[in-house]
Amino acid sequence: MKKKIPVDDVQLDMYVAELDRPWTETPFIFQGFKITNDNQINELRKRCIYVFIDIEKGLDVSPTQSNPGFEQRMQILRDKEKNLDKKFDKLLSDSKAKHKTFNLPKRDPYIDKKSFEEELASAKKIESDARIAIRAALENVRNKKNIDLDLARKIVTNMVDSVLRNPDALVCLSQLKELSEYTALHSIRCTIIGLAFGRHLVLPRDDLIELGMGMLLHDVGMAMLPPEILEKRGGLDTKEFKIMESHIAWSLRILEESGGVSNIV
Repeated sequence: MKKKIPVDDVQLDMYVAELDRPWTETPFIFQGFKITNDNQINELRKRCIYVFIDIEKGLDVSPTQSNPGFEQRMQILRDKEKNLDKKFDKLLSDSKAKHKTFNLPKRDPYIDKKSFEEELASAKKIESDARIAIRAALENVRNKKNIDLDLARKIVTNMVDSVLRNPDALVCLSQLKELSEYTALHSIRCTIIGLAFGRHLVLPRDDLIELGMGMLLHDVGMAMLPPEILEKRGGLDTKEFKIMESHIAWSLRILEESGGVSNIV
């Protein structure tokens, strides 16, 4: 069960399940972790106003009687959220008044061509092939070789066709998690979820392939980072976080040097 608490009430042995901002704006690699040292608490307090803890995986917040001021801090949070909601509503209202609503071209929605059960076997093979392909791509990057873009496009095309037949099978497989393959599986999950959303927007098949290529290859620069940073549990320090951020520039450089990648990707 998740519980929202002010960041000042975070303690050792609590399990932080969610933040009040995207995880990418913090030095924490894993989206959910148990607090094991004061450095993690300090990093949270520098960046967040509140967090969500999972009291089934870690320590609960102290009872009110032994934690003076907790209810007052919670009320301050609630008041801040109400003010933010008012500001957001005003911005949204002003934006609608100034700009015309953006509409995608009208297209008929995709219709499932197969049931979940019928597509699942094909989806398993496609997901397995995608794992092999992204592992090979990361290994090529580590060995200063170009990525096999033809293979990547073939894999993505197969994923697109599976999603167009029935998105549920691949989306179901995207929930598999193995920390030892974090980078590879993260790229595959992003691709699957991106394609499912692209199908929802009724993007043409060719656009879905371009979208899938961008999603699959967006993190290839991670292969250039030191293993001790990729595998570190908990928070990164400032120097390590700067190194982690460099994977974006590496990804761009790698794809440019591989050639044959569109500007859309």
